[in-house]
Amino acid sequence: MLDRLKALKDKALSKGAEHLLRDRLAPYGTLISLSIDTVHKYIELKLELHGDPQTLDVSIEGYQIEKEESGYILKIRSFETSREWITKLGKKYLKDRPIPIDEKVAAALKLLA
Repeated sequence: MLDRLKALKDKALSKGAEHLLRDRLAPYGTLISLSIDTVHKYIELKLELHGDPQTLDVSIEGYQIEKEESGYILKIRSFETSREWITKLGKKYLKDRPIPIDEKVAAALKLLA
C-alpha cells in the first residue's frame, strides 16, 4: 500500500513539474514526458528538440535540494543523455553545481520527498 502511495505521489509531482518546465523548455523544444522518483532521487525526461529528428532522453540521478541565502538550489550527482556531447556538457556545467530553482518547485519537491 505504501509503495502505491509513493508511486501516486511521484506521478502527481511529475505532472506538476512537467507543467512548470514546459514553458521554460519551449524555446529549445517540446517536453514529451517527465518522471520523478523521489525515493531514489531520480528524474527522467524525454524531449523533442527543435531541428532534431530524434528525441533526447535525459536521466538525472541523485538530485538534492538545498536552501541557501539567495534561495533554493538543485544539485545533480549524475547526468546522462542519449547524446554524448550533451552528456559531456551536462557533466561539465550541471553536475555538482548549484542550479537555482523556483521556491515553489523546491517546496513541492521537499514536501513530497
